[in-house]
Amino acid sequence: MGASYSGGGLTTGISTILTRGAPEDTGEFQELCDKICPPSAHIPVMELFSTLQLDHVRDILSNQPRTLARLIVYCIDVLESTVKCPVESSYPRAMNAVRLLTRILPAILESGESCEFTKRLFWDEGGFIPPPVGETK
Repeated sequence: MGASYSGGGLTTGISTILTRGAPEDTGEFQELCDKICPPSAHIPVMELFSTLQLDHVRDILSNQPRTLARLIVYCIDVLESTVKCPVESSYPRAMNAVRLLTRILPAILESGESCEFTKRLFWDEGGFIPPPVGETK
């Protein structure tokens, strides 16, 4: 049914995002996402919700919107690839992505429709990923 979940990766990944942000390097970002959303083990829902607090999501949205947008897009990409090629081995990662989105989306949607981040990320043509700090788009 899948590997058992050790839990350390989720805590390490969330801690990395909160303290240092997500790396700009695509490979390093993928490694971080693999810690947060492991490919072969289900994250227990209670562990995810206790590790990734709503205040953490709000903090990331305020201070690192690019990181949050990239993480959301990553989760959506995981779901899209699972739908396009539904093999049982991809289900744990897809469930982890759903669980992450279930935790993240309420915090970013709580500000209502006026939230520019939400509008641009979900409704702009091709989506929206804020540029790195110090750059403009």
